[in-house]
Amino acid sequence: MKRTFDVIVGSALAALATPVIIVLALLSAVRFRAWPFFTQPRAGLGNRPFRVVKIRSLAASTPARIDKYQLQAVRISRFGQFIRGHHLDELPQLWLVPFGQMSLVGPRPEMIHLLHRFDDEHLEARSRHRPGCTGLWQISPACAEMMYESPAYDMFYDRHRSLRLDLWILRRTIGEVLGEPPAPLIDVPHWASSARDAHRDSNAFQTCGVRINAIALHDAVDTVLAAKGGLTVHLCNAYTLALASKSDRLIRTLNQSGLNLADGMPLVWIAQQLGYAHIDRRVYGPDLMAAVIDRGQESQTRHFLFGSTPEVLDALGTEISSRWPAAKIVGAIAPPFHDISDDELRESLHTIDTSEADIVWVGMGTPKQDELVERLGALSSRTFVAIGAAFDFIAGTTSQAPSWMRRNGLEWLYRFASEPRRLWRRYVFGNARFVWVNLRSRPTRLADVVT
Repeated sequence: MKRTFDVIVGSALAALATPVIIVLALLSAVRFRAWPFFTQPRAGLGNRPFRVVKIRSLAASTPARIDKYQLQAVRISRFGQFIRGHHLDELPQLWLVPFGQMSLVGPRPEMIHLLHRFDDEHLEARSRHRPGCTGLWQISPACAEMMYESPAYDMFYDRHRSLRLDLWILRRTIGEVLGEPPAPLIDVPHWASSARDAHRDSNAFQTCGVRINAIALHDAVDTVLAAKGGLTVHLCNAYTLALASKSDRLIRTLNQSGLNLADGMPLVWIAQQLGYAHIDRRVYGPDLMAAVIDRGQESQTRHFLFGSTPEVLDALGTEISSRWPAAKIVGAIAPPFHDISDDELRESLHTIDTSEADIVWVGMGTPKQDELVERLGALSSRTFVAIGAAFDFIAGTTSQAPSWMRRNGLEWLYRFASEPRRLWRRYVFGNARFVWVNLRSRPTRLADVVT
């Protein structure tokens, strides 16, 4: 389907663009007194070399292998700034689409001599696609950097590639040429990023705008252990969804995940009302983490702990070693309390990748942990689970509500009574908003609305 789309639409766009290319080429020839077209060796499908065609936007004496940072020292004419700023110098690349050397949408073709700067996982993901005339990286704020510095965009495209996503990227490309701001990954809508994962919606429902997967605890454990990486998991409760109902950003974050699990009895009750009779208990974060660690002993699953404080992580490590002697905890990070910067994120990912962890448990509280899990998941092929307060509960640093309160949807009352000054807003206003949003917009089985 993608190749057929490229041939038909690419040929039409190439024909429409040719008169514009000719005019720009004549202006370039006059401005730089040189042949207006030039070619560069780039990495194509399978990282095999091919040559791209571009309109000259710099003086003929400019070195061919100059990169973005070196270019900052080069004086660029107004004409050059204009066609580069609007990506018009790359219009001749449309000619390569019908012949199969490029696609309309895909990773940006990188210069051959820079491939050694990419990590192996990023390079492999790029190699599976024809390079694109446009793509996620090209329309993003990260295009001011080098491609190897922002692997999230190529990794996301490799994971979610679909005709829907291509159409969205093409639409945003036109918008950016016309002056729209760049599009970070978080702006990718659920309908555009989920076509390859449509099976997620076949057994799911929607409430407060968020997809909740209607799977029981034992199925969630099986899914996490069988994922072999590339999965992001969120534990959702009434408070999570109350926050999402006020934040399009959080809705997009949760809906682009692999699994959103019902970690709250109100969600269990909604699931049962919608006909999911097998959902008779919540997927409680501490239970999920404990079951995965327990089951993972046999397969030597490697776990990484990310979140909380050094004291809690120490207590958690001790408790895990005591309860599950064969469990493999290969690393732990207590991140800073402020928002994690890109540099801090890359440093943390390096530590995680070096540990060769299979599953990374992230306990930082919602919505911070949810946004971080999707950032990490876009950059890494490991499984990331946003686990909430499970670290504190398993470590024993925070007391849990009695099981009868948890079964009957009263855990919030126990926690409220334990920490009223910290949690009163969360439970008074959060629970009220959750109820109000669901009364205003009824939850729906996604299988009934997916086309």
